[in-house]
Amino acid sequence: MSTEFPIQRAVRQSQKLNGDGVTKTFGPFEFKIWDVLDVVVEQKLDGAEIFARVEPLVQKITTDAFSHFTITFLMHRWRQRSFM
Repeated sequence: MSTEFPIQRAVRQSQKLNGDGVTKTFGPFEFKIWDVLDVVVEQKLDGAEIFARVEPLVQKITTDAFSHFTITFLMHRWRQRSFM
């Protein structure tokens, strides 16, 4: 599908963030997204060896088609975890 303003496809990622047991919303992030479904979040439980994909709430900051965004973890799913 072509768009009026094509943007080259590329991987964009934040630094590794560490949950503190209190903060559950992170962002807005420095890069923008077209669709919340384009955001992939992986997290790792303390003591785990690998990151696993999770699905927190992803919300755009504005109603613009291309917007910054935040991610929010539900309390019972994010305590003491690291994520990317």
